[in-house]
Amino acid sequence: MKSVSKCLLVLSSLLVTSCGYRLKELYNSNDYNSIYYSENYVRTKVDDFKGASRKEIKLDQEDNYVFTSLSNPHYTRYLSDPDQSVYKHLFDKTISMIQIDDSFEYGMNSKLFDGWWECGSHNEKARIQIDEDGFDMKFEKQCRQRPDYLILSFQSAIGDIRDKSFKQYNANERYPKENLSCEVTLNIDFYLLENNKYSCISCSYDIEERKCNQLDFVFFGFELGDKINLSLCKGVSISYKIKSIKNGEEDVTEKYNHKMEDLEGLDKNTSEKVYGHALWLYEFYLANSTWH
Repeated sequence: MKSVSKCLLVLSSLLVTSCGYRLKELYNSNDYNSIYYSENYVRTKVDDFKGASRKEIKLDQEDNYVFTSLSNPHYTRYLSDPDQSVYKHLFDKTISMIQIDDSFEYGMNSKLFDGWWECGSHNEKARIQIDEDGFDMKFEKQCRQRPDYLILSFQSAIGDIRDKSFKQYNANERYPKENLSCEVTLNIDFYLLENNKYSCISCSYDIEERKCNQLDFVFFGFELGDKINLSLCKGVSISYKIKSIKNGEEDVTEKYNHKMEDLEGLDKNTSEKVYGHALWLYEFYLANSTWH
């Protein structure tokens, strides 16, 4: 029994380590893992990306083989064993970015690259939380061989952005109890570096209504290859715009999409909740790419 207990303890330790940061850099493992919803937004921006020339692409479901689930034929066509698609949440860790190149093991962003889209009951250790303005990632290496396709997994979340500045209450009260759904336009900007100048390929796609705060994961992706050549990719920016937030048929976007600046002037002694939206990002794959 002692041996079994030791094995279980080691396994549990490995699980938490694997879906935490790969700490080859000095990062506090508690960064962006706060019990306070408002403290978990990642808003990193890269100065080098500013002013890059842009090419806009509105993705088309058929032309770009867009999928929003792992059972969609546009995704299963990539699988050597299509029967794998019965596992709705299957992510093949063998093609994660860390498996492709060890430069992706560094720092906070490695949570998106390690193949762990869940972490037992500690999903906050496997995700990055962004607002509509999003965040940037500049890679240590540059893409040499263009990737075949992209996968990004995420879900919508709504929580009280007033939580730490105002009267505290139980953690489960920080999230609305309504049965909410959200529709967003997802934006993924790829930054290519050539002759010391950046250019940007900006891809966008409208994601249909998905439930908020209810583990309604979106497994989004599309074909790259010849259509969207990322062989000079040096970084990525992920952002989004809310199209609607609904409670049943009622549009409640205004109620649930407050910004941090909306807190100014509010009475700190009030029990009123001020809700803001986020995307929780879990995994990001550029399948079959190589880096140098």
